[in-house]
Amino acid sequence: ESSREDVVANIGLFLHPSNVYKVLIISYETFRLHAERFQVPHACDLLMCDEAHRLKNDATLTNRALDNLPCKRRVLLSGTPMQNHLDEFFAMVDFCNPGVLGPPAQFRRYYEQPILA
Repeated sequence: ESSREDVVANIGLFLHPSNVYKVLIISYETFRLHAERFQVPHACDLLMCDEAHRLKNDATLTNRALDNLPCKRRVLLSGTPMQNHLDEFFAMVDFCNPGVLGPPAQFRRYYEQPILA
C-alpha cells in the first residue's frame, strides 16, 4: 500500500526525461486520479492494460483518461475478449487502434447490423 506521496514520487521518476527504462505498474483508479501528470509529450511508448473488459465503455472517466494519454502503442490483455455487445468490442478495438473500424455509426452499419440480422 503506497502513500499518495510515494505514488506522486514514482510517477515523477517514471516521467523524468533521464529515465531510460520506463516501466510503471499502476492501477486504473490511481492512473485516473493522476492522469493530468501524464499529459506530457512521449509520456510512454507502450501502454498495456490488463483486465481490458474494464475499457469496454468508452464514456467512463478511466477510459477517457487513458485515451488521452500520449502513447505510441497500446495493448489490451483480457481473458474474455468477446463481450456481451458488439459496441463493447468496438470500444476496445478503437482504444488500441483508433479509427480502424471506422466511426461507431459505420461500424454498426457494416458489421453489427449484418451480424445481428
